Amino acid sequence: EKKKMRWIQRTCVILLIFRIFVYLVPRTAQDDITIVIPSYEPHLPHLKNFLRSMTMYCTDCHLVQILVIVNTHKERVLLEGIKGTKITIVDEIIPPAALIGRERTIRKNKWLWQSLKKFFGCLSATTKYCWILDSDALFIRPTSIRELVVPYIRRPFIVCDSSIPTLQLDFKPVLDMLKIEEAPYPFSYWLWIWERDVLTEILVRLRTTLPELDGFKNLTAIPPGFFYAEILYNTFFLTRANRIYVNEWFTPSEFKEISRAGRYKIIEHMGTILEKDQKHHQLLKRVIEK
Repeated sequence: EKKKMRWIQRTCVILLIFRIFVYLVPRTAQDDITIVIPSYEPHLPHLKNFLRSMTMYCTDCHLVQILVIVNTHKERVLLEGIKGTKITIVDEIIPPAALIGRERTIRKNKWLWQSLKKFFGCLSATTKYCWILDSDALFIRPTSIRELVVPYIRRPFIVCDSSIPTLQLDFKPVLDMLKIEEAPYPFSYWLWIWERDVLTEILVRLRTTLPELDGFKNLTAIPPGFFYAEILYNTFFLTRANRIYVNEWFTPSEFKEISRAGRYKIIEHMGTILEKDQKHHQLLKRVIEK
C-alpha cells in the first residue's frame, strides 16, 4: 500500500513539473506561424523556384507548415510531391457564394482574387500568425523565421505615409469598407505577418460597416478600386484601440532606403531583382534550378 502511495505521489510530482515546464518554457516560432503562399498556374514555375530558394536560404522554414493556395485541382496536381507543403484549392477555404462568377472576378480584379486567397488562406490555418508570401518571390540571402518574423511579432509596426492621398485607388475602397474618413496610408510592404484573430475581428467589423458584403460572400459590395487584403489588414491594425503597436512613419524615399538596407530586402519580387541586377538574378536562377 505504501509503495502504491509513493508511486502515485511521484507520478503527481512528475505531472506537476511537466505542466510548469509547458507553461514557463516559451513556445518556439514554428508553433505559432504558418507560411501562406497564394499562387496560380502561370506562376507555378516561379513558386517551385521560390520553394527551392527557401530550402537554400531559410534555416528554419522547414519547421513550419507551408500552405499554398491555388485556383484549381489541376494546379494542385501539378504541385504534388513537394515535401512539407500543403496544397489547398480555393474551393476549400473561400465561402461558396464568393466562388460564383470567379472567372469574372479574376478577369476584372485579380488583386481582389489574390487578396481573398491570402485572407481566407490565413483564416484556414491553425496557428496564431501567418506569414504571407508571394509565389513570384525569391530568398536572396540566408535568414530564418526566428530572426525575421519573431522580432516583428514581438514589436509589430505598420509603415505609413500620411502624404499619400486617401483617394488612392487601392486605399479608398478600404476606408469605405471600414467607414474610416481619414487615415495615414499604410504601405503594403513585403513583410506581411498577420494575426488570425485580427482577421476575425475584421470580418466582425465588416458585418457592421458593410453588411451587404456578407463576410466576403457578395463581392459586388466591395467599393470599386484595386482591393488589397494587406492594405485592409494594415489600416484596421492601425485603428485598433486595444492594440499596443509601434507606428513608424517614413516618406516614400526614406522607405525605399529602408527597404534596400534593412531586413525587407531578404525577400523581393523577381521583377525588382531584374531591375536592380539582372546578372545576379540569372546567376541565382541557375543555382536554385540545379
